[in-house]
Amino acid sequence: MCAAVGENFKKLLVLGSHARYRILVMATDAQLKMNDRAQELMRKPGSWTDREIKELYTLTDGFAVGGTVIRELTQIRSNIELIDAIRGFDKASADLINTTNGLTKRILRLTVLATVFAALSLLLSFMALFK
Repeated sequence: MCAAVGENFKKLLVLGSHARYRILVMATDAQLKMNDRAQELMRKPGSWTDREIKELYTLTDGFAVGGTVIRELTQIRSNIELIDAIRGFDKASADLINTTNGLTKRILRLTVLATVFAALSLLLSFMALFK
């Protein structure tokens, strides 16, 4: 039994710390690989691809004891990416508003020009009528 335990549980997996206590769990090789991959995805610069997001779902569901710590890290990273996405949306929205304001100004100019032409034609009609 001791030999089997030694083969199956090769390392202690540090899942996180809370106050003065560190959470240490015996982990199998498969769990260590899952943890390493999850850590790799957490440290990846830039945004996650759709494939990586699906992989994170399967990685975080695969943890029994330490899944909550990995899920918390994933939520933190996801919140950061959400903030980045909202900023990108805000920039696109601001650009769209600027474009819309420019178009509105052009339409206002055309409307004023059309009103001036209409007033001139009305004036010419009255002048022709009273001659």
